[in-house]
Amino acid sequence: MKGSTFVIRGITKFRVLPWCSYVPEAKNNHQRRTTQYTAPRTYSSVAVIDEKSEHTPTANSKRPYIQFRVTNELKKQLRKSKMFPVEIWEIILQKIPDPSALMVLQEVCSTWYWIIEKIIKNFNWKRTCMHEIGRSHVHDIMIKAFPSHCLDDYPVIIDEEIWRGTFYSFSKWIMILQAEAVLTKIHVSEKFKENELITCTAASSDNVAAGTDLGSIYFYNIFNVNEPVFTATHGEPIDQIEFWYNDQEEILVVSKSKNNSIKFWNVTAKKQLKSSISSAQSICAGSMNNCYSQNEGIIYEHSCTMSIIISKKHLQFDLGDATAIGIYLRNARPLLLSYKNNSELKLFLRQDMAYGLSSKSERVLKSYIIPDDSSLSLRIKFYVTYYNAIIFIIGRYLFISFSYDYNIYDIFSYLGGCITSVITHGHILFFGLDSGVIHIIYAPTADCLLHLNFDNVKSKSIRISNDEPIISMNIAEAEKDPWRSCRGKQPSHFFAFPIVPMTIDNSQFSFNFLSLTHILYIAELYYNKLNKRLSHRSLKSLYLFSAYNNIVNYGSGELQLTRR
Repeated sequence: MKGSTFVIRGITKFRVLPWCSYVPEAKNNHQRRTTQYTAPRTYSSVAVIDEKSEHTPTANSKRPYIQFRVTNELKKQLRKSKMFPVEIWEIILQKIPDPSALMVLQEVCSTWYWIIEKIIKNFNWKRTCMHEIGRSHVHDIMIKAFPSHCLDDYPVIIDEEIWRGTFYSFSKWIMILQAEAVLTKIHVSEKFKENELITCTAASSDNVAAGTDLGSIYFYNIFNVNEPVFTATHGEPIDQIEFWYNDQEEILVVSKSKNNSIKFWNVTAKKQLKSSISSAQSICAGSMNNCYSQNEGIIYEHSCTMSIIISKKHLQFDLGDATAIGIYLRNARPLLLSYKNNSELKLFLRQDMAYGLSSKSERVLKSYIIPDDSSLSLRIKFYVTYYNAIIFIIGRYLFISFSYDYNIYDIFSYLGGCITSVITHGHILFFGLDSGVIHIIYAPTADCLLHLNFDNVKSKSIRISNDEPIISMNIAEAEKDPWRSCRGKQPSHFFAFPIVPMTIDNSQFSFNFLSLTHILYIAELYYNKLNKRLSHRSLKSLYLFSAYNNIVNYGSGELQLTRR
């Protein structure tokens, strides 16, 4: 087979690929087909594709994708060269319909950045998010990308900047399967009291909170982890912490103890807030400058005005002889999960005008059947994920329940450890194991969750500790760079590792984008019309660019575009 394999700096093996090559649908996640291109040795390292990379289109997209990265050599050549006039580049880049490609191409040079910035201002980002991300994932990604914004359910959000930021966030998180994890330990033992243990954690934006068994809450900023920015005293062992924000975008926190007492804190002002509600069985943060608490089937909504917590009854559910497990936020609305007779789980939802109804009411959103011999208890951690599928763990077994169907997985036989924590974000599912490993799985749909095939699913493992179980994980974004905090069992520290943003400057990373075959026709049209000749230097730079898009050949100084 024609083609060349090269070595850059004696380390990275790669093959040069044509830009316009079609990458066919892979029959499985491990199959990869590429078309090799024999490039001149002088220009062999301008753009590369990792030999271990795979064809991984998004769940809702049927378009072919390839993984690539642009080297600094190419970027320097493009900055120096003047291949096309700016007007021509504007016309060419306007014909690119794929936002992922535009995001990558913005990093090539400053000229392209501002041209593309002008183009994407008029882009329909909402439609793009609906198509590429999916309706069940959009709101969860949005509230992590914009934690301090007041965000209602996604159908009523019209701000294109928010939709654009949501797509950017999704694009970065989806690359976690290729990114290199950077582990940062925050040592907190010096501030702890003797024998004080971390019992729960929370994260939002660049803020991290750690609750302890002695009733203290330590707040840190990830950019300065030497000293806590604020220490709050709840007075009882902390069971749950939730970040939220008020209209002034001040950082607020609600904490719950194991004795079901709750307290509210203003982390920005470093003080406790007064509230008429002092107890709850479960809490969750809202997305509209509010938070929620639940007690005996009654959900209360809390907001902050003038350093005072305003609480009102949101809705009361008639649970009968069922027991409330917890509340969860989905699409700006709280869901209440209950179970009955150890055999049935139910999700309750508040209906109002946002759902096309004339009055507030309650309804059972979904019922879930679980194995009859499952010994459910309130100590089991349940997680309501996208498509309202429910995940919970009993011993070494993972249960995934969706509607009236469920599946059971013996995780130990697949991953060599028991699951101690679960969390999802976008199309990614995170398993924290008792072996100190975080196992990451690409599962974009509820059907993927229900029928996980650990033998061929696209996944990745990250070792956090050699002997400490991962018993708590949180999702957050700091300065739009995705990161997750995860807590070990030892009291001396907890972990946080950033996921480095997928920029072109980080040459060790790859990015997904669509082949730009349409760039061929527009360039051919305008250069035939203008009938211009390029200087030899410009041609050389253009050939550097074409070493990975394979659309340009040149002969005696005249630009010729080849249709393939």
